[in-house]
Amino acid sequence: IEMSGFAIAAPTFSRPAMLGVLAAALFFFVLWVIAWGRNQRHVDERQNLQFELLSRDEELKRERSDLATVREALRLHAIRDELTGLPNRTSIVEVLEREMARAVRDKSTLSVVLADIDHLKKINESHGEPGGDEVLKEVGRRLEHAIRNYDAAGRYQGGEFLLVLPRDRKR
Repeated sequence: IEMSGFAIAAPTFSRPAMLGVLAAALFFFVLWVIAWGRNQRHVDERQNLQFELLSRDEELKRERSDLATVREALRLHAIRDELTGLPNRTSIVEVLEREMARAVRDKSTLSVVLADIDHLKKINESHGEPGGDEVLKEVGRRLEHAIRNYDAAGRYQGGEFLLVLPRDRKR
């Protein structure tokens, strides 16, 4: 073959050689198709795994958020009286101990009041426990609104409330 002054010699193959080249080409084409198919399966598997990972990650984030909410609810349940919303006995005693230590350290005064609701048993007997519960809730609300922001009130037990009233910190 001659093109514009260039001569290109075309190889001549015998028929068996040509069949061998074609067989080799077909063999390599088949190998390429198999490799391409495997690659596509791996790509698809990888995409499925990435989607599954993202879905699981979102699920874990939701579970973590739910756990944080439950943990906070449990923490509040552990330190608050369910009925009145005031600190429970353990919490108010901790406040009392802390304020007593501060009063000793600062050589200041501390007032402590243990208040009891009179006739709570009679209220429970005549109006039922829900009536007594309402009285406790109302006493809790009124105590909470009556104390200063640095005072503390908590339900001690039954119808008893403990108030911890440190000396005015402004003085």
